[in-house]
Amino acid sequence: IYYSGNDDAQVQHRGTEVVIQNFTFGGIQGFTRKPSTPWFDDDGNFAGIVHQERNWTYALFDHAGHAVPEYVPQAVRQIPRQQ
Repeated sequence: IYYSGNDDAQVQHRGTEVVIQNFTFGGIQGFTRKPSTPWFDDDGNFAGIVHQERNWTYALFDHAGHAVPEYVPQAVRQIPRQQ
């Protein structure tokens, strides 16, 4: 699982996404499509964007900095898991 907060001024999520796109995993470089699936916490609040592919999960948390568990602990416990 790779994750970032969308309000992080120190470790911007765009950098995390570039790193993922430069990895080769499962014989394919990066994700085959842009992360864009919204996900919601158990209370129905928008929690961010998630993308799952080839046993990798990337989550972009809404209203969080690089210390995501400190900013949105309830959302961290509810990251969508691959089936």
